[in-house]
Amino acid sequence: WDYLYNGASITVGVGTRQSELKVTKKSTGSYGKIVQRDEEAYFLSYSTRESFIGSSQFGYTFMLNYTTFNMDKQEVEKNVYEDIGTRLRGKVAYVVPTLFYQWGEHRKIGKFVRTGIGLGLGVAKFEGNILLTDPSPDPPPIPIANGSYDLKFAASAFLEARYRHWGIKISIAGPSYQDETYLYNLSDIAVNLGYTYCF
Repeated sequence: WDYLYNGASITVGVGTRQSELKVTKKSTGSYGKIVQRDEEAYFLSYSTRESFIGSSQFGYTFMLNYTTFNMDKQEVEKNVYEDIGTRLRGKVAYVVPTLFYQWGEHRKIGKFVRTGIGLGLGVAKFEGNILLTDPSPDPPPIPIANGSYDLKFAASAFLEARYRHWGIKISIAGPSYQDETYLYNLSDIAVNLGYTYCF
């Protein structure tokens, strides 16, 4: 409990984000991508206290994030997205041990730039429909859903610059997994300005 609370931090912020899900049918290789693009989004994240490796600039922490998504822009050509009636709603959470390298002060409320990567576990639950590429001229949208909270591998990467309590962060994270029919790659890309409170 002391490790989870003492020196931990909560960050609230506002910024922009994009979520996307790519679905690939394993038997045929047909795929589709659907995205959500927000002009404005709110963020809440939790991190355990940072621990540095000896006297080096390398350190590690655990990051917990939770977000919801409502995707309605389907890829119709490469890098062209339109609202064609397909929809996907869901939520994703992940806990990722993160290794980072930091330039600047080794303080809870300091001035620094930090970049890191992590590999951990995540869960996602969603339902909706998506259009896959298909040899036929007018393929119908297919229903997709993940009704369980089974743990999946999740990866993350981030770049953060902080001055005292205030900081700017760019991050990408999300789980990838498969079932008997499809491969799923879910990612959440975010840029936000946040205020960090340390315990």
